[in-house]
Amino acid sequence: MLSLILCNGPADTIVSLKAQAVNAWDDIAEGKNAASKDDVAYGQALLAYFNKIGDVQNATRIASDLIVQASRAGQTLQATRMLKKLTPEGRVMAAEKMKENAQKNANDRYGKKAPQIELNDELMHKLQNADSDHVQKALNDVMTDVANQLPNTWWDKCRTMRESKRLRIFTSMQRMLRRIRHTARSWTARRNL
Repeated sequence: MLSLILCNGPADTIVSLKAQAVNAWDDIAEGKNAASKDDVAYGQALLAYFNKIGDVQNATRIASDLIVQASRAGQTLQATRMLKKLTPEGRVMAAEKMKENAQKNANDRYGKKAPQIELNDELMHKLQNADSDHVQKALNDVMTDVANQLPNTWWDKCRTMRESKRLRIFTSMQRMLRRIRHTARSWTARRNL
């Protein structure tokens, strides 16, 4: 339909097709029809078309509808990710992903001397069977076990624990020190002007 809109032809035919395209997009934007990837591409083509012909009103409306559709898609994706983490299989996948990240970092840092990190079966069983109140504690136990498998240097343990979000205080202290340093530099620069 959109290819017909973009072609040259009798003015009344183009106006009729333009109205049909806008009505089809309105159905999508109002939620009467679920937006698919083709519908979003269709909306982007309509936006480009209205920008090309200088129809600011329709272009603005289509742009705001596209933003709403993108927000809905993002919220759906985020909800799906959260749901994955709530299921036992999703928890195991999250722990495995964290282990893989820790293994990759160890391989990058130590090369061939890097230890092979393994997930403790007992802790993984606890993670799978944990109720919603104890999931975070079980996940922290798994990541603490992973951190204990790494070499015993203080800095390496801090990096691994920070990845598992256990050292929020350490990270916030780093940010605070950066802000203080930045503020001191800007005050010095202003005073020297």
